[in-house]
Amino acid sequence: MKLLKIKVPSGFKMLAKDFEINFMTKTRINKDAPNNDLIELEEDFYYPIETVFIGKNSSGKTTSLSLVCAVLGFLDSGRIRNDFTWEGETFELETIFYTNGIIYKYKGSFTKDGNNNGEFLIIKNESLEKTTMKDSYKKDLSNAAFFKEHGFAPNVGMDTSNVVRFALSNGEFNGSTDAIGYSADWFGVYYNVLGEATFNALLHLFDDSIESIVPFEENGKANGYIFRRVGGNSPLTVPSRYFRDYLSAGTLRGINLYGLSILAFKKGGTIVVDEIEKSFNRNLIENLIIMFNDKTINKNNASIVYSTHYSELLDTNNRCDNINVLHRVSNEITLKNVHADYDCRTDMLKSGQFNQNVFDTLINYDRLIELKETLRK
Repeated sequence: MKLLKIKVPSGFKMLAKDFEINFMTKTRINKDAPNNDLIELEEDFYYPIETVFIGKNSSGKTTSLSLVCAVLGFLDSGRIRNDFTWEGETFELETIFYTNGIIYKYKGSFTKDGNNNGEFLIIKNESLEKTTMKDSYKKDLSNAAFFKEHGFAPNVGMDTSNVVRFALSNGEFNGSTDAIGYSADWFGVYYNVLGEATFNALLHLFDDSIESIVPFEENGKANGYIFRRVGGNSPLTVPSRYFRDYLSAGTLRGINLYGLSILAFKKGGTIVVDEIEKSFNRNLIENLIIMFNDKTINKNNASIVYSTHYSELLDTNNRCDNINVLHRVSNEITLKNVHADYDCRTDMLKSGQFNQNVFDTLINYDRLIELKETLRK
């Protein structure tokens, strides 16, 4: 399953009215090129492996990625958590997604009911339509003819949609590093699903002073890890809640980022990462992107959606239609696409244009000078 578009007609936090994220390719595809940075969903219907969000601090990157995570989670489970939106807020959601040869368009309205203390938002109304791909749709779905999905029963439960029945792909994995953070809670999953050899190779990439980490269970429940350092004495048995005291922040986040990505390589799906460079040097991130673009590793069409302040990451592939620029003006967040909305020079590195402030994403130097003058006084 791949998201093609997300649109919020009204109501979600500071997003502008009809805020839209378009994941589809927008440029001409050279079929004679390797196109390692693309997924071919159908013949001549391509999808970018990477979707990137850039912008100043507080421009709306985290808000946009939280929307992507919420939609992926909704299509996986049929629910949106109650803490996703602001108190008393009702918002409308439209999303178009592709799965198993069919394009679906879902519309729904979600709210926090004052009389409801449940864990998930109330669904006020919803609909589901579908179509199949045509040549004229492959760059733009605005002219697509959708028809009612008669097997869809709206509002089956107050807080649960059966859209999941149509959206779920067999065994697919969608995940967000922010949902895990700097914890070791998923180490047991990586160890069991990926195997001891892959998990140890992942562990040694981020900390080669550690010989092994083996999860253990008590009464059928994961309870901690057996931890051994290279050349150390007897192994330590460390409860899960204390394990972060034994690893650096970069190691914890790195194992989670790479671990979730490898799960996606194994099962297919989409990984969402806010500030992908946080706690890492650039080389580690560049090599992760290279692995996503390596079809001998990424065999099941996994994709990655991320935000970054590392302008050099924009040069890891030749595309610009997968780069989205966010701005916030007067508490309203808007989105522009580098290919569609900027005169992006193809003879220059995108990082160079970023650093020349072509996309208006650099620090506000007037505010910096103001701060310096205040400090001098």
